[in-house]
Amino acid sequence: MVISIIFLFTNIFIIAICMAVYGGKQSYNDGMLFGVHIPDYAVREPEVESLVEEYSKKTKWFYSINGIASIAICLLNFWYFSVFLVVWTLWLAELCVGGMWLLFGTHKRLYAIKMENDWRADTQLTSEEDDVYWKNGWYSNPNDKRVWVPDRFCSLNYSTNMARPAGKIFTFGLLGGAAVMMLVLFIIFFRMDFMPRYLELDGDIAKVSSPMYPVTFKVNDIKGLQLLDEMPEGNFTRTNGLADDRQLVGKFREKETGDYRVYVYRGYSPILKIELPEYTVLINSMEEGQAELWYRELISDITALETVDIGIDRI
Repeated sequence: MVISIIFLFTNIFIIAICMAVYGGKQSYNDGMLFGVHIPDYAVREPEVESLVEEYSKKTKWFYSINGIASIAICLLNFWYFSVFLVVWTLWLAELCVGGMWLLFGTHKRLYAIKMENDWRADTQLTSEEDDVYWKNGWYSNPNDKRVWVPDRFCSLNYSTNMARPAGKIFTFGLLGGAAVMMLVLFIIFFRMDFMPRYLELDGDIAKVSSPMYPVTFKVNDIKGLQLLDEMPEGNFTRTNGLADDRQLVGKFREKETGDYRVYVYRGYSPILKIELPEYTVLINSMEEGQAELWYRELISDITALETVDIGIDRI
């Protein structure tokens, strides 16, 4: 629930930023409309007015639909977080690309209209300000040595000079780095959601297999062993790992009882509690009877039974 609320407000904030940067550009300011320098009288031309009206309608529909979609996407948090992350990333890419496409596409159409009518700006422009260098929606001027220039569509932003090698390297490097980072996150969370956790025994060695924070310990080190109907009471703090509406995985700490390694699916019981000298392991399974089987296997492998609480009473 908390993650859904956080992402909901994040989505609203992102949509507001995109609207500020790419939306609402149908006003004539500083001698420009949609980033194209045109004379004042040209704004009242029928083809320009039609273009402005079309842009306004498309923009309203685009951001309204994305606002509704952002709310629906947050509901996926109650299912698998990995699926949510993939859908959310695709939605974010669609929002950014779609917002730019609406603005840049309208910009290119107005630039073409300007060239057809041979309109001239009301003010004298420097060579760097010429619309020809912004005709595709981004800045591309091989005669300008600058890599970053003030953005034409948002005065608070900077645009990369795509005619400079450094500009291309920066832009595509940033996009590539973001893509790699998201791919790594996809893999991690898909493993977390779809790879089951197991307790495996090999002689006197026990191993918890998990995509995140697996642990290995000796059976002789077990100080206590219990089956719980639910998570033990206490003030648990996640120090590293994952805690969502489906599962708790990773390193946790409880104020009074110390460190824990947790591998628990919410809503499934029992939970096997294994007390070790350095930390306590909590693990369960979505497979019925699996936790009880682990419990019996550990009991049969413990060599120093007198040091271990082997009672089967549930707490």
